[in-house]
Amino acid sequence: MKLFLSDFLHFVTGQYYLPDERAQPDFCITAEFAVEENFKEDALPVSHSCVNLIKFPSSAYNLDREVFEMNLNTSLEHSKCTFGMG
Repeated sequence: MKLFLSDFLHFVTGQYYLPDERAQPDFCITAEFAVEENFKEDALPVSHSCVNLIKFPSSAYNLDREVFEMNLNTSLEHSKCTFGMG
């Protein structure tokens, strides 16, 4: 579980640890469920780490928890690829 939380935090914020509360007292992560967008059935969650946002394709998984978890884990794995940037 600890590794998942660290990977999730990195995916959404670009950081592996929560910031010091004194340095960023208003720190938050925003989850958006994109109802209005048309996603394919296999669409992955996306993040915008500059604004600490994770966007879920709300209609893509047909309320299937296993598919949701699989796609979220796939997104987390993809975020570990640096493509030569670090």
